[in-house]
Amino acid sequence: TPDDQLLVMYSSAGIQIFDVKTGGLLRIYRQEDRGSVALARDGSMIAAGGKQVQVWRTAEGANISAIQPPYSLKALTFSPDGKFIITASSDHKGIENWERVDDSIIIYWRVADGSIEDIIYQNNYEIEELAISNDGTFIAGSQVHCSIDRRPLSKPCFYLWFPELAYQPIGIYAPSYILSIAISPIDNRLAIGNFDDLYIWKTP
Repeated sequence: TPDDQLLVMYSSAGIQIFDVKTGGLLRIYRQEDRGSVALARDGSMIAAGGKQVQVWRTAEGANISAIQPPYSLKALTFSPDGKFIITASSDHKGIENWERVDDSIIIYWRVADGSIEDIIYQNNYEIEELAISNDGTFIAGSQVHCSIDRRPLSKPCFYLWFPELAYQPIGIYAPSYILSIAISPIDNRLAIGNFDDLYIWKTP
């Protein structure tokens, strides 16, 4: 957590909360539907799931809401103010022209009641990772097979979505496969990495 007091770990037992100083296990949130996990910026909430996402309060373990993505969850993150959760989910449709094709969608959900706030992106290639800038001005997501300018290519890329541009995606080809994506809270620089390399971009 941001105050360096708690460690959150996702395991086969569920969401485990540890005391950083003592290493002791404080509590477990049972979540059999494994997939992705996210922590709110202030550490007050945890979200985790696969086919269904559960949201808890970190301190007391109270369940806040449940979110039901239309497809299997690939990635999720909290908005900076903690009012929304952004999910990327996808469903494998088949193979076309020797390429895997998926139904993929990114959705804004209201944390308070688990309802949909907005659908910002739909595509035939799954989004693997998600991140949102600290000021909430843009979202970044990585994709293995890109469709920039409506041209599907077997090349990894990442997209940027800006609310002020009505979430029209800006696609940028990546030099290699992306395993992780993050945005600096200081200057909004974008970092992508894999097993061997780390790349940093200056965002608009």
